[in-house]
Amino acid sequence: MAIFNSTAPCPYCYTEINPRKLAHCCSGRSQHDRTPCAKAPDSTRQRHFGDSDPYWPVIAPVGSSSCRDCGAALGPAICPACHSSLPLEFSAAHLQIGVMGEYNSGKSTYLAALDSEIQQSGSDFLQGEPLEGNGAFAYLASSTAILLVLDPFNFQTNAGSRAVRGLREPCHHGACERIVQNAAIAVRQARGIKLTKAVPVPLACFVAKMDAFSDVGDREAATYDVQRVPYSSSQVRARLDAWGAANLIHVVETEFATVRYFGGSALGSEPDYADAPQSGQPPRPYGVAAPLLWFMANKGLVRSKHLDQNLKESA
Repeated sequence: MAIFNSTAPCPYCYTEINPRKLAHCCSGRSQHDRTPCAKAPDSTRQRHFGDSDPYWPVIAPVGSSSCRDCGAALGPAICPACHSSLPLEFSAAHLQIGVMGEYNSGKSTYLAALDSEIQQSGSDFLQGEPLEGNGAFAYLASSTAILLVLDPFNFQTNAGSRAVRGLREPCHHGACERIVQNAAIAVRQARGIKLTKAVPVPLACFVAKMDAFSDVGDREAATYDVQRVPYSSSQVRARLDAWGAANLIHVVETEFATVRYFGGSALGSEPDYADAPQSGQPPRPYGVAAPLLWFMANKGLVRSKHLDQNLKESA
């Protein structure tokens, strides 16, 4: 019975809804002997989004096979809570990922590289699309997975490397730890999880800009393969510890029950930080898809012997 009661968050209002119990709107194609429905502002959409545009009436109750007023067939599926149109592929297997990290840690660059890598190499096994959290706790609280992007230059041990490159000073000390703690608080409050319980949402810690801390052999070994995990979780965790991030590691592993560490580069080589946001060479990202593949493998959305073995070996 669990499969019939499985829920997924609405992509617009983040309310948990059952994909088998969606609402629909009238299609507007009334039966010839019935008075046609007319579009009108939807009070539910006005309340949620301040949207006063006219829409076809919502067919109620949920589960009806036609509009009770005009007899029209079902229109597009909509969220019962906010009346937003849902994607055709919406299901309980929906994977919503919240992306968080300090300012200038590389979140936007990472997502751009991830999108490019998926389009070029991942069409055989990827069916979800990455979503970036906009800072709203409601989004993080409803996410089925969370990605934390870390900037290695923000750790005090790497201050010398940061200064040589002319990079700005990092955010306030402990900012990343607070980001993780605030995310955990949001999830616990939304799901009624006790403070003594670790958050059951899988968390991937992705250390960006690893090209600045890897030798040529490491970069060549990455092979720029979307399915390859260039660094093991233990290797990345050890590097963070060596960089003085022991407190961050403690917070992450205390607050979240399932944690894995990843490393990679969205550009593939260091940019000229002083003159341009990226180097003159075309980006050759590596490792950016690994967290997403891990999330999807955990949720059963991808199945690949090569991928399963790769993730197992890099644990």
